[in-house]
Amino acid sequence: MSAKQKRQYKKMSKAGTIKKYSETCKRVIVAQGNDSLPLSTRRAIDLVNKYLEKPFILKSLNRLASKTSNQQARVRDRIRKVIITLLSYMTWSNRYIGIAKRDVFDTVCHDVFIETHEQIHGEKIAKRTWERDIRRLKDAGYIDTKPVHSVSENDVRGETCPKWFTDKIFLELGFKVAELRDWAERSFNKLLQAGLTNEWPVFIPKSPRPCPRQTEIDFPASTYDEVPDEFAEGFGWDFDSDIPLNS
Repeated sequence: MSAKQKRQYKKMSKAGTIKKYSETCKRVIVAQGNDSLPLSTRRAIDLVNKYLEKPFILKSLNRLASKTSNQQARVRDRIRKVIITLLSYMTWSNRYIGIAKRDVFDTVCHDVFIETHEQIHGEKIAKRTWERDIRRLKDAGYIDTKPVHSVSENDVRGETCPKWFTDKIFLELGFKVAELRDWAERSFNKLLQAGLTNEWPVFIPKSPRPCPRQTEIDFPASTYDEVPDEFAEGFGWDFDSDIPLNS
């Protein structure tokens, strides 16, 4: 952390209700320049922090190494920090990872994530290591991405491709489907009140010749339909309900 962030962290640690936040949550607030964190985000961060001592919390991730043994402690420690860094950019309205703005929900490149990782955790992570851990999270089914192809050049914007968390990671952490639905609605309403959006931008390909077409990303209205039946049973989840998760 910079000297300014250290002063802010020290001040926050002594003030009001934020004094009750975990040390990691305080560091996330300082890194993002915010005054507080939603209860849902604080809870998710604190649960992910337990992965170091309790690898069974994220069973799908833990099983990537071996079906009979746990991942090494150093790997669990590193990857939990990656997850927390991603959570600091997530909106609960649809669990997209990025920055909410008035016109678009902007994507974030790896270099910015890596910088935020250092601000939160006080240590650097190599870009290659970061990308490898992102692939592990994809293999575990915890995050998903959408490559963006240029209309005219057929190249991929991998650095800033949209990313989002799936239901799977939160269900394994112990969240209920009803909670995810409630927080999605609350988060969406807060975005509306603040005049912000949770919609990805429309990418316009860079081309030396005029190209009137635009590249739109076809996302499902919600990823809640990915919830396995065995998780959804008993929670009263109505998949046909008309909750405005995306404007």
